[in-house]
Amino acid sequence: MQVYLDNSATTKTFSVVNEKMIEMMTENYGNPSSLHRMGMNAEDKISFARGVLSSYLKCNEKNIYFTSGGTEANNLAILGYVLRNPRKGKRIITTVAEHASVSEPFKYLETQGYDVKYVKCRENGKLDYDELSSLIDDNTSFVSVMQVNNETGEIFDIKKIKEIISSKNKNTVLHSDCVQSFMKIPLEKADILTFSSHKINGPKGVGAIYIKDGLLMKPVIYGGGQERGLRNGTENAVGIYGFGIALSEHIKNDKTDYIKALKLRLLNGLKDMEKIHINTDTENSAPHILNISFTGIRSEIILHTLEQFGIYVSSGSACSNNGVKEKVLEKMGFSKQLADSAIRFSLSGDNTEEEIDYAIETVKREIEILRKRLK
Repeated sequence: MQVYLDNSATTKTFSVVNEKMIEMMTENYGNPSSLHRMGMNAEDKISFARGVLSSYLKCNEKNIYFTSGGTEANNLAILGYVLRNPRKGKRIITTVAEHASVSEPFKYLETQGYDVKYVKCRENGKLDYDELSSLIDDNTSFVSVMQVNNETGEIFDIKKIKEIISSKNKNTVLHSDCVQSFMKIPLEKADILTFSSHKINGPKGVGAIYIKDGLLMKPVIYGGGQERGLRNGTENAVGIYGFGIALSEHIKNDKTDYIKALKLRLLNGLKDMEKIHINTDTENSAPHILNISFTGIRSEIILHTLEQFGIYVSSGSACSNNGVKEKVLEKMGFSKQLADSAIRFSLSGDNTEEEIDYAIETVKREIEILRKRLK
């Protein structure tokens, strides 16, 4: 049996998305910038996707721009605003728990003279909202906080963060990376939001950014004026259309309660094992992510052991910091021992109860075998 439990890394593309994309590639393959009918047909597919996303976000279509993925969208959000508005203030703030596509642009801006502050997490990955509040001053122009952490599934309270910002400096712009939260939990609007297609059963290489009215932004890619001059370059029309189809499928068929039930089934099946630590706060986490440390066994060993039985999981990402690999879990306040033995299980609506039961049985059996060997 094959059990794919790495859906935070990427998801299987919906069959209907594949069908619609192949149809477009064979029939409506014109350049969306071309003035003839073939080009207009391709532009119509982009407009369809823009309409689906703007309708879901309850915003105007002109607030939506398509990118090559979540990484580019995050870079555009951060560099596009901060470099366009240098007089708004030199202090910019993010958290220690962010994805590299957020943390790396902040590191770059630090080299450009910006006063970069990183909000820490308290124990077990809880964001320190008091520290965030203390860091925001009259010189703070920009804050970036993800809505769902990709390692533990922890939900960061964007509504609370908006209230903090409003009380300290109403001119501060808030960006939220919604790559892991999109179509998993209700979105909380920020000034700038970023998304990725392949996390919601759409194609890879497509992302989107929502930008509130009135914000001045600087392109990070220059070229032929596509996406109203903010994201230049010929649009990935087929991929954008696939993104729109995937999103419309999620809207029509919400499986979050089903996924949450599978996660609880997995948790209940594993939680009584010896020498484990549940890193995910099940009361305040996205429905699809469960992170568990099997203390004393390196996560890479567990990953490859499970792979032999057709179970695919993640051992967690590591961010480079001055040449030293430090796992995100460590930055979030977890011990090195827990970080080194952590496994992320991430589910989707494609998973079944039978698959979860097989995963539980296999994990329990193989972890016991590994512990005996390590003795």
